[in-house]
This record gives sequence, C-alpha cells and structure tokens, in this order.
Amino acid sequence: MPRVTPVQRQRCRKGTLDTRVKPCYLGAMSKTVIVTRHKALVQYLLEQGIGSARTRVIEHATEDDVRGNCVIGVLPLHLAALAVSVVEVPLDVPAHRRGAELTLEEVRSYARPARVYEVRSSIAWPTEWRRERT
Repeated sequence: MPRVTPVQRQRCRKGTLDTRVKPCYLGAMSKTVIVTRHKALVQYLLEQGIGSARTRVIEHATEDDVRGNCVIGVLPLHLAALAVSVVEVPLDVPAHRRGAELTLEEVRSYARPARVYEVRSSIAWPTEWRRERT
C-alpha cells in the first residue's frame, strides 16, 4: 500500500473537504472510487468537484474495489480499513425521506460538509480487553 506523506495527511484531516485539494493525493498508485446507489449524490459530488466524470461509480463495494484506493462514500469498517482514505458526505435526511430516492435538490439541502477519514484495523483483539468468564 502506498505511504501517505505528512503534507498529504494534513490535507486529508482538515475537518471539511477543501475542494481545491483532491481528497486523496497519492499519485498514480491510488484510484478514486465512488460507492453509492444514489444517482443524485453522484451528481452532487461532481458539482462540488469531488471526483470527476471519469471516477468509477459502484453501488456495492468489495475488498478488491477499495483496497489501496481513495473511496468516496460510506463503507463498513472492515472495508474502510483497506482504503487509503474514505470521504463521507453526511446527509441529514429527515425521517420521512429515509429509504427513498433523493433528488439533486434534496441532496443539496441535506448535505453537510464532507469529511475525510483514515481507518486502521488492529491486528488482534487485545487480551486485556477480554472479560474473564466465571
């Protein structure tokens, strides 16, 4: 897996995504993948300069899809740990609209500032965290 420089890490940890800086700047070794089933969210991401028309869009990610790549979307932790970074655009969707297909206008109104995460997994569950059974 490619190494992230301190400058690249600092850019990724800004709290809100600065669209002047690519969310994952690792050169040719890393690709950007959008993982979502929402077409309007893909349009919104492109409007915001997060990803490009050439960015691969998939509905359901596998380990091979995310390993060593910059992922834009929401992933289970075991997959997020395989990615170099994960960019999430939180959507503050009201309860009555959850589960429904959103329009681009709705995505614009529900979207919050993008966040960049670097998720790492532990090798094993530490023994001191295990409860003793009696």
